[in-house]
Amino acid sequence: MRGGDKVKKITILIMVMILFTMGCDEEDHWENVNDDETSQEIIELMEDYKLAWEESLSTQSYSIMESYFVGNSQVFHMERKQHQQLTGERKIERFLEADDIEIEVNQFDEYRVRWNETVEIDQLDSIYEETRARNYYLGEGRNGFRIIAIERSDEVS
Repeated sequence: MRGGDKVKKITILIMVMILFTMGCDEEDHWENVNDDETSQEIIELMEDYKLAWEESLSTQSYSIMESYFVGNSQVFHMERKQHQQLTGERKIERFLEADDIEIEVNQFDEYRVRWNETVEIDQLDSIYEETRARNYYLGEGRNGFRIIAIERSDEVS
């Protein structure tokens, strides 16, 4: 009987591993958001976020940014590190514009904002512009949308 119990446990373990692997391989299916009200709300959030980012760099206070993220999340800490780097280099980014904006939603009700953003970077005696591709992933909670991930690319798509 003991050998049978061992086989059952191994079989169950293998089945759990297979189900877990299948669940992890599930791809997101992104579709364009057709709701103008939701799109406008997301764009306003992103514009507010970019203005707050500039203010947080100017004042060297990351606490301004906390309401845009889920507390203690990976993206929260990633952006804090980015903030520390920029303030250490005495850089201030000013959001100028976003082009090629796409807002999508997946089957998990997560939103993706894809755009090419142009920022003006002020560092000591130097001011220059930079255009880069960004994907911002948003989740909706009790207090509205929060940024749950950011993909960066310095090359415009």
